[in-house]
This record gives sequence, C-alpha cells and structure tokens, in this order.
Amino acid sequence: GYSSGNIEDCYNTGSVSGGNNVGGIAGFSYGSIEGCYNTGEVSGSIMVGGIAGDSINGSIEGCYNTGEISGSGIYVGGIVGAGGSIEDCYNTGSVNGGNEVGGIAGYTDGGIEGCYNTGEVSGGNRVGGIAGNSDDSIEGCYNTGSVSGSDYVGGMAGYTHHCSITECYNTGKVRGSNYVGGIAGYSGGSIEDLSLI
Repeated sequence: GYSSGNIEDCYNTGSVSGGNNVGGIAGFSYGSIEGCYNTGEVSGSIMVGGIAGDSINGSIEGCYNTGEISGSGIYVGGIVGAGGSIEDCYNTGSVNGGNEVGGIAGYTDGGIEGCYNTGEVSGGNRVGGIAGNSDDSIEGCYNTGSVSGSDYVGGMAGYTHHCSITECYNTGKVRGSNYVGGIAGYSGGSIEDLSLI
C-alpha cells in the first residue's frame, strides 16, 4: 500500500481495487520500483496505475502492465497515475479515466524516456498515448493505441508545460473535441526530431 524503499523483480496477477492511490504493485511509492510487472485489473478513483498509483517522489524503471486500468477521477495511467521519473516501461492494457489520463502516466513531473503504449486510452480532458499531462520531457517514446477524450488530446501527450517531446512518434488514432493533435493536444515547450515516424 505504501512504500518508502525499493521494490525489485516483483509481479502481481490479481485484480486490485480501491479508492485513491491504487496500483498493481504499490499504491504509493516514495522510492524506486524496478523490473516489476502487473497483469491484473486495477481500478479506483484518483491516482490509479498499473504499477503504482502515486510515485511523484520516486522512480519506475523496466516495468510493464498488461492489465485493464480504470479510474473515475484524475491521474490514471497504464504504469503510474502520477509519477516522477519513468524509464524503459510499457503498457498494453486499456486505460480509462476522468481527467489527466495516459498510456504510461496520467501526470509526470520527472520525465518519461524509452517507453511505449499499445493499449487504448480514453478519458475527459488532458488525455495522451504516453502522458495525459507532463511537466518534464518525453523522449524516445511511441504510441500505437487509440486515444480519445474531450479537450487537450494527443498521441504523445494531452498537455505539456515547459518541456520537450523528442524522438517520439504516434500511429494510433486520436479523437477529441478541442485542442487535439497527433503528437500533443497542447505543447508549452518544443517538439523535435520526430525522425522515427
């Protein structure tokens, strides 16, 4: 439920359900999670993720999720609902939430690198194939899953602040109402080197 240390080489295959801070491996992680995976269904309200619900002050590396992820509120992601650094992770499960929903992270302030999503992602505002809302860089990532939402919907990110999207690509269908893009619904930073397309 709560971890302030390190979690390595673990997995979960059972369904997990709760209210806030719900994850296939940890509900809240202040440390690191490495080499773990989840295949079970994870459901909750706020901060729901296949690996962790909340890891804002931690890191997730080399993990994957194949289970269905759903949250009725904000911060819902295939790997983490709201996270810090995320590297070399992938999600293939469907992800559905309220606002700030992503195939990898609903929200991140630590950067996403070398990750990909193939699962269907759907929600309301700020919905992205990789991140719903990002305050740090997204680098070397790709999305092939369909992405749908209302406002601020993107193949990579629904909404980004002062950060870059670099060497990424999207092939998934993106649908929304306002501020909809193949890469970003809204970008407050740079979009560069989309050479992998």
